[in-house]
Amino acid sequence: MALKKLRDLLNNKSRINYLLWRLLKLQSNITVQLTSGEYLNLRPRPFDDVDTAFEIYAEQVYISPVSLEDKPINLIIDLGANVGLSCVYLSHCKNHCI
Repeated sequence: MALKKLRDLLNNKSRINYLLWRLLKLQSNITVQLTSGEYLNLRPRPFDDVDTAFEIYAEQVYISPVSLEDKPINLIIDLGANVGLSCVYLSHCKNHCI
């Protein structure tokens, strides 16, 4: 199976905007929407937002080795505080969390 790219996880409109943003190396932030519904605000290089989003959403580095479906999780605290993408991901996984 081919490794996913971040663009493969975006809705059609966001994918086009994202590809143009990358191709033209625009220096403004871009907000994109994943097909799962989350919105991500990405900053251009030299920031690592695109790499971080790829790790979290395409490589799925935050998938738990045990099921959390029946666990009562009400609060998520992001101690890394990079750009908050892990909080967006985890709150989507446990949609009642803040």
